[in-house]
Amino acid sequence: EELVQAGIDPEAFIRFSKDWYDGSIRGMDTEIARLVEGLGARGLGDRSLLAFYADHGEEFHEHGRMWHGQSVYGEMVRVPLILWAPGRVPKGLKIEEPVQLIDVLPTLVTMSGLPVPEGAQGQSLGPLLGAAGPAWKRRPPISEKQPMGRQDFPQASESYAIMDGDWKLIHNVTRPPEKPEFELFEFYKDPLDQKNLAAAHPDVVERLKKTLDSWHQMAKSARLKPDSEAIKGMSKEQLDHLRTLGYVK
Repeated sequence: EELVQAGIDPEAFIRFSKDWYDGSIRGMDTEIARLVEGLGARGLGDRSLLAFYADHGEEFHEHGRMWHGQSVYGEMVRVPLILWAPGRVPKGLKIEEPVQLIDVLPTLVTMSGLPVPEGAQGQSLGPLLGAAGPAWKRRPPISEKQPMGRQDFPQASESYAIMDGDWKLIHNVTRPPEKPEFELFEFYKDPLDQKNLAAAHPDVVERLKKTLDSWHQMAKSARLKPDSEAIKGMSKEQLDHLRTLGYVK
């Protein structure tokens, strides 16, 4: 409705935006090719480990909005994770197991022959790649969308998602009146979260809600110290740099 009021054809706008996004992906693909070729030309290809991943996806009106950072729907949280290491990562291998970005650090560290830092979250993806080591432990991936300091939606919304087995549950804690508190989707069959099945499967909603509540308790107990404590001992230059990035207020 906002696009129409502005005199813009919504379908044409979405097509243009997707074409621009596809062009960005092609540009990135070209730059990755240059990197891989450069490593090979220097005799470093067989000694290299590359990881390509994204921190979020992009919305193209799958749920009525554009941009990103506004929800925990599939178009936002299903991100690429590509590993390249000749002789160590099998060529063409595709992992269907849901993993999390917190698994990247321990994966890169262990594949580099280094010990994982104490307290690091996540687990190495090595077992899924056929490497020796501790067995892979399935655990529900969690996503969250926090309020962004504004009173209007979607900036003010607060949502959490948990995926377990074939299901994905979204708990909309702070939401506009028309949005339900819980949404349930078939994770594999409905990757963009289009059909809410919460009313048909209240038992699944209740089970995943309890698991999500347990995660909240764990997250609260592990909460970092406030900025006033964490910045002690930092130089003015370090603090100014963190402030420009929005990490310290």
